[in-house]
Amino acid sequence: MKWNHEIEFDNIANFLGKLFNKTPEAIKERFVNIPDMYVLAFKDDSDIKGVMVSIRNDKADNILETIYVAFEPDFNFKETNVFNKLNNFCKTEYIDLVFAQTISENSFVNVDIEKLSQIITLNTRVLMKLTISDYKEKWYDKVKGELPKISSDKLDFNKKFKVSGEKKSKKFTVISLNEVSWVKVAELQNKVYANLDLKDNLSIISKKTIDYNISLITKLFSGFYGHLSDTNSYIALSDAGEVAGYIVNLEPSNKKGFIADFAVDPSFQGYGLGKVLLRNTVIKYFEQLDCDSIGLAVSIDNNTAIEIYVDNGFQFEAEEIKEGILFID
Repeated sequence: MKWNHEIEFDNIANFLGKLFNKTPEAIKERFVNIPDMYVLAFKDDSDIKGVMVSIRNDKADNILETIYVAFEPDFNFKETNVFNKLNNFCKTEYIDLVFAQTISENSFVNVDIEKLSQIITLNTRVLMKLTISDYKEKWYDKVKGELPKISSDKLDFNKKFKVSGEKKSKKFTVISLNEVSWVKVAELQNKVYANLDLKDNLSIISKKTIDYNISLITKLFSGFYGHLSDTNSYIALSDAGEVAGYIVNLEPSNKKGFIADFAVDPSFQGYGLGKVLLRNTVIKYFEQLDCDSIGLAVSIDNNTAIEIYVDNGFQFEAEEIKEGILFID
């Protein structure tokens, strides 16, 4: 396993080129400019039989993301414990977690994905999308042809707002991402996901020790979610200053919005807080940021969240995403 600036990429490019019937130049063009890249090469005598390409995020230096794994069809996995070698390397580099955001036959070539579950924890997320046409069909008044106005439709940062639900009414204050402590958000995320009986990666992380988990989730938030939207993400605080709920969204890309994460503290559920946070997100994306659609990915067995999204007009997309997570003990 080596840093990108230490890698002699010619042999690796030749190996991948033969495997995919591409020129070494085409392989180099795809991989050689990836920042902070590690490559673990598995050899038989002097011949490369397999490679694992990973990146180390500059904002989460204790997390390694594996983006590509490829082996020859006859690679002997029994003789060469791939993940044991990776585990040993991570210990020397103080890496706590190896994360694979997308596991497919295109990214894990000649790997039995089902057998991966014996080594790493696999999770399946389903993609959901709300198009602007479905939004208008579901949310607009059919007679007036416009969005019904609700007092909490436009949340102003650092101002109180009132919500009403099954537990009567309550006031909250919303703040922006720039003002929030990620540790506070991670604490709530830990609390929410630890109570869910899911195989979701974040739920699994939440079953770790609280100190370890908060550090890890904080780095996942700040490192992996990408370009977060400061103006279209909302952190709701209780009167006591607790993080009662949040919705974290990405900046629009190609007129598409994306909800990165959404949670409400169980002790503040029933007031309608989640509905207000989601409603403000959707309205902002469509009415002010001129988006055509809003996407999200939710654990396939998180029925509660799926029901909320379906009730608000989101529909399933055909594609599912397999993710993997490996803790370094």
